[in-house]
Amino acid sequence: MANVQNNKEMVPFEHYVGLFRALDPVEAAQRCGVRYDGGTFRIRLLSVDYDVAWPEFAIASETADGLALTNVPAQILIMRYLLEGRASCGTGAFLPYREMPWGEVYLKPFTGRCLTRAAYAFGTRLEAFDAAMARSTARRIKGGDSAWQVEILPGYEVQLIVWE
Repeated sequence: MANVQNNKEMVPFEHYVGLFRALDPVEAAQRCGVRYDGGTFRIRLLSVDYDVAWPEFAIASETADGLALTNVPAQILIMRYLLEGRASCGTGAFLPYREMPWGEVYLKPFTGRCLTRAAYAFGTRLEAFDAAMARSTARRIKGGDSAWQVEILPGYEVQLIVWE
């Protein structure tokens, strides 16, 4: 398990570990379109492949700097995807957050936790935003004053568009 910083991470993490242990791994692998081999899922997050052991939830990768190796929210995302997710084949169309299932319900927290923070961090620092995105697996797209697209999970692409 990763180094947990506080109970805002630890409590949800332990909750999802409990659910993960009760998971039917064969059904989850089929539903999510991921490989499952004798106790280990193979899942890709932000262009890094991870081996996720079941039922104990241990995570490993051939890439030493993979985000999910040490980041508890990324580990929770992986567990939640295996618990509730489905493989997706994109249509090429993008939806704003509020048009996603339950998006309107979570719009206020999403705005505070993501949009406002991103605007504060990068709204007047486009060079820093571009440099950070260039170091990732994202690719530059047209839109706003700077825009990038990144694959979160296979079939799930997100566009990050910033206006100065």
